[in-house]
Amino acid sequence: MKRWQVVRIISVLTAVALCVGCGDKKMRARIAALDDETLVEIQGNYPPSSKPAILIAQEIERRGLSISPKSEDPPPQAAAATEGGSDNQFRVSVIHRDGETPRVAVQVKAHWTQLGKASAAVVLSWTPSLDPSTATPVRIVKGDATANMLGQIGASLSGQLGIKGSIKVKTENGWTFDSMSWSNSVGKIGTCISGNMRRTGSTDPVGAQAVYNILSQWADNQDTLFLEPPKEYFKRPGKMCVYLMDDHKVIDSKTIRWAGLK
Repeated sequence: MKRWQVVRIISVLTAVALCVGCGDKKMRARIAALDDETLVEIQGNYPPSSKPAILIAQEIERRGLSISPKSEDPPPQAAAATEGGSDNQFRVSVIHRDGETPRVAVQVKAHWTQLGKASAAVVLSWTPSLDPSTATPVRIVKGDATANMLGQIGASLSGQLGIKGSIKVKTENGWTFDSMSWSNSVGKIGTCISGNMRRTGSTDPVGAQAVYNILSQWADNQDTLFLEPPKEYFKRPGKMCVYLMDDHKVIDSKTIRWAGLK
């Protein structure tokens, strides 16, 4: 195991212990012991008014960390519109990534670091009756945010050990999705929430979604993302809509053809 993996596992285990049987003073000390990356990653996993969220925000402010701030510079002049996107600052394509384990990824070129709380989603439909550009990317139920966070950390640990980790999570619309982690093509441990879409009252899937809430895990640089749709849900071909979001609000989108995964 590489040194960075050991360091990461230690910091993640510290985060797991954050809220286990401690008062404010001990919780504050545990938060202060977290490294910057872990602190930033977990800051959005608690309800805003909860004690962990407040203490984490205070520690982030004390350290002067930057949480993907919005640029103060005026936006660049919009260029001519491209198919499925508002301008040429948002480009989407499907590519094959070479390496020890070749991957198929959705390459997204966008100024995502200028957003306050950036996330992305890929929505696949394999039936003509469902337009993926009208589907709403799922969100995890907030009522059990701590349990969801601990589960994602456990899945991430599995990914760092070379195992594809997965736990079940509930979405706000009542679906059961998987929180999945694995070593991705940009050399990082990436996590996404993925599962099948179903119509109300039906058990037959009509499509699939994958939501990427921590884009730094899928970034090759500040403008390029390589989103890997999980093979478990994206084997079938169809029409795919790629979304870029800020605090779950759609900023841009583009519809492309998806050939499926073998």
